[in-house]
Amino acid sequence: MEFVTQIWNAVRICTSKHAAYIVDLEDNLDSLRENMTVLENVYEDVKIKVQLAEQQQQMRTEQVKSWLESAETMENEVNKVVQSGAQEIQMKCLGGYCPKNCCDSYKLGKMVTEKLAAVTDLLSRGRQFDVVGVAHRLPRGPVDERPMAEKTVGLDLMFEKVGRLIKDENVGMVGLYGMGGVGKTTLLKRINNEFPKTSECDFDVIISVVVSRLASVEKIQEVILRRLQIPEGEWISKTEYERSADIFSHLKEKKFMLLFDDIWERIDLARVGVSLLDNQKKSKIVFTTRSEQVCNHMKAHRKMKVEPLSREEAL
Repeated sequence: MEFVTQIWNAVRICTSKHAAYIVDLEDNLDSLRENMTVLENVYEDVKIKVQLAEQQQQMRTEQVKSWLESAETMENEVNKVVQSGAQEIQMKCLGGYCPKNCCDSYKLGKMVTEKLAAVTDLLSRGRQFDVVGVAHRLPRGPVDERPMAEKTVGLDLMFEKVGRLIKDENVGMVGLYGMGGVGKTTLLKRINNEFPKTSECDFDVIISVVVSRLASVEKIQEVILRRLQIPEGEWISKTEYERSADIFSHLKEKKFMLLFDDIWERIDLARVGVSLLDNQKKSKIVFTTRSEQVCNHMKAHRKMKVEPLSREEAL
């Protein structure tokens, strides 16, 4: 009776709509091998793109990370299925037209079909990385350290004084003025490099801008937009007013410190997109200039004169 049942089950499977799993097993195995080879090539292409991106200090996306892991797992699973399929085909009787065990052949054929669909899906997803990319830029730290061309001899006291003003919640803008060559730029670089290392520093972003005599609002905006990592395509063709709105929109959500070096005349901060009005986040602006009058025109809350070293201090 048990033997009859086995025969009946075999006949039922073979005569059902699922018989294609058995009939098409060999063709589906060939398709699975071919698609797996293509998937392996796409996998290597994506992996190379990821490696190049990571060499450029970018980080692979979670999407591509998951895809790579799925492709690796799929390769192992497909290899096992293909090996089983090859053995099944070799075991066929009647000149290779009839499986010895229809139930086993049916299960294997179904598995091959499912793996073929899964590989096809992985291929489709992998090819999308040509469009969406495989990595994104790592977020920059709060400050870009600037190279120091000289030692800050004699500026320690001034650095401490400016530091106290930066920590003062009632002071939003500090102007540092003095004749050329006394160390204003060096002092500003030191603020940029060293203040973020102090325990009191909690700025989300510190932006240094070299202004100079010929600087324009447009150039200042460009430096700020790039430091905020706003893609160039989002602002390069915009008007000054539109850029100003973009900068204001991004900065109002941050506690920022702007360091403007070598200002020769008043900067219209509103045109740039910067405002310390309603400064709830206690953001700061520190600038250097040769003229005390510029400090007044900028309406600095505090101004400090940077003077050359005395003979005793220089020794």
